[in-house]
Amino acid sequence: MNLVLIGDSILDNNIYVSEGKSVSNLLEPYLPAGANLIKLAVDGATSYDTLTQVNKLPKSVTHAVVSVGGNDALKLVPLLFEDSKNLNSALTTILPYIDRFRYNLSRILECLDLKGINICILNIYNSIPNLEAEKKLILSMFNDVISEEATLHSVPIVDLRTLLRDDLDFSNISPLEPSEIGGKKIVNEVIR
Repeated sequence: MNLVLIGDSILDNNIYVSEGKSVSNLLEPYLPAGANLIKLAVDGATSYDTLTQVNKLPKSVTHAVVSVGGNDALKLVPLLFEDSKNLNSALTTILPYIDRFRYNLSRILECLDLKGINICILNIYNSIPNLEAEKKLILSMFNDVISEEATLHSVPIVDLRTLLRDDLDFSNISPLEPSEIGGKKIVNEVIR
């Protein structure tokens, strides 16, 4: 077994937790003897970046955990207020970006599937302390896309919306990132 972590800072949270307490560090002891963990996830990665990560996968990869969409979603928040006189105008502005995310996510899942890799995807948590309403709205739109694409590609989802709900699940350094406690919860779901 060779497991790859691809995507964003949910899986690359090293700088937001104590040394040795990142999601990848917490996951490693649960791997079977002889298994390898490959971390291609990068803090700040978008769906386009994640698609690039998929293209760099070693041929030996058998399993993948994917975390994607949070950075795409958060980049759209300023667009909600840009020349938007009403909700319809705001949605018209952001829908092409959501469609691009859908395209990228579909390609990610298709590429992994074509390589015969067992996939698990994380959706985006939305119980971040002090998260503004407009960010929650955009995150739910992206989570809908993740749910739809995961269902279409028969990929199991780890639902971070229900898993990470407490303030302690998020890093003190950046509340947008999982803490050690949140990382343990993620790992416990991934290893099931």
